[in-house]
Amino acid sequence: MLSSTQKKESTRRKTSSLRSRRLPLHRGTQDGRLAFFIRECLDLSTESMGRMLQVSSRTINRWEEQQNIPRDPNQALRIHKLKEIVDLGLKVYTSEGLREFLSKPQPAFNGHTAYQLMSIGEYDTVLSALAADFEGLGF
Repeated sequence: MLSSTQKKESTRRKTSSLRSRRLPLHRGTQDGRLAFFIRECLDLSTESMGRMLQVSSRTINRWEEQQNIPRDPNQALRIHKLKEIVDLGLKVYTSEGLREFLSKPQPAFNGHTAYQLMSIGEYDTVLSALAADFEGLGF
């Protein structure tokens, strides 16, 4: 027979397990929070973030305020690509260093900036450059 404490603990575990299973159903909400996190990490305006994700600044505001969610799978993919760039970039650089890397023209990008490449959907090119820098650090 379970004590009342054991029953409460069992119920807590079940509830916690159910919550974690529900998260994928609310992925758009998470994408809105993720968009805000990325925008803050990169110190971007909603207009700049909108250009990178190929949506309007108003759409970015709606996502962040959770009034709307990214419905197009391509929008969610672009958000997650930016998250990969932020995650890898912060392993290689400081926050300021990452912003500098993204905003200065790079020879590897034919004189363009990473921000410019991301605005036209070239996320993988930026990720490749960051991965090369990461490997160069000896990790």
